[in-house]
Amino acid sequence: MRASDYAGMTSLAAELFADAEWRSPWRSVVAHVGAAFPGALVLMTDADLPAGKGRLLTHWPTEVAGEWLRGLHSRQIELRHPLARHFATATEKAPVSAGLLLGSRWRRTESFALARDAFGAIDSYGLAVRSVAGVVRGLVIDIPAIHERRALPYLTAIQPLLCGIDEHDRLIRGWRGDGKAVADDHTLTTREIAVLLLLADTLPAATIARRLRISVRTVHKHVERIYRKLGVRDRLGAVLRAQSMGILRQNARSPSRQCQDQERACRTDSRRS
Repeated sequence: MRASDYAGMTSLAAELFADAEWRSPWRSVVAHVGAAFPGALVLMTDADLPAGKGRLLTHWPTEVAGEWLRGLHSRQIELRHPLARHFATATEKAPVSAGLLLGSRWRRTESFALARDAFGAIDSYGLAVRSVAGVVRGLVIDIPAIHERRALPYLTAIQPLLCGIDEHDRLIRGWRGDGKAVADDHTLTTREIAVLLLLADTLPAATIARRLRISVRTVHKHVERIYRKLGVRDRLGAVLRAQSMGILRQNARSPSRQCQDQERACRTDSRRS
C-alpha cells in the first residue's frame, strides 16, 4: 500500500458524499481504482448466478468498447467465473483472486483464457460489496503482473468504503421516489437523509453507525443537525415531521403502533448515550 492509495480513498469519499445530487457512484469508484492500478481493467458488475446472467454497471478505462465488454462479461457469467461463484456462496467476503481460489487450475479455465487474450491479465481479483441469494454486486479487476503485490492489500483496505457507498446508494435510491425537493428545501444532506431513513426504521444509534460504517458520535451529530433543520426535539418528532413534509413515506403500520415503536427506540438511544 502507498500513501497515495489512502489519499485516493479519502478523495473518493469526499467527492461522493459532498455531491448533493448523489448520482450513481460507480463510475467514480472504478476511475479511482483504475488510477491506482495503471493498465488494469476495472469492472463494477452485478452477477446473478442462479439465473446465469450478469449486468455490467460501468468499467474503466472508458475507451474500452462497452458493447464488446458487456458481451465478454456475459460470457464470463455463463462460465460461472470463479470469483462470482465464490462470492455467491461463501460466508467470507474478503477480497480474493481467482488464482488463489483455484491454484494451478485457474490457468486451465476458459475464464483465464478470455482475460489473458483480451487484456493480457494473468489473474482476476474480486471484491464483493453485496451478496444476497446468489446475486452478487462487486468489483472485478484484471491486473497486470506488476501490481500483484499491492492488489489484495488495496482491495482489503477499500472494501469497507465501497460497502458503505453501496448501502448509502441503496438508501438514497429507495428514498428518492418522493420527497427530494422538500429535503433540498431544508438543506438535508444525502448522509443526513440516510440517517433519517434509519431513524424511521427505529434503529438505535449503534446499529445506524454499523450500517453506515461511521462512529456512534458521528451519528449523534447527524441526528442533532436533522433535528435542528426540521425544527424538532426528538426522533419521533423528526420522523413524523419528515412524513408530514413528504420526505419519508408513511409506514404501513398504524400511527399509534409506529409512535410506540419509535418512542421505545428513542428511550433505548437515550439510555445508551
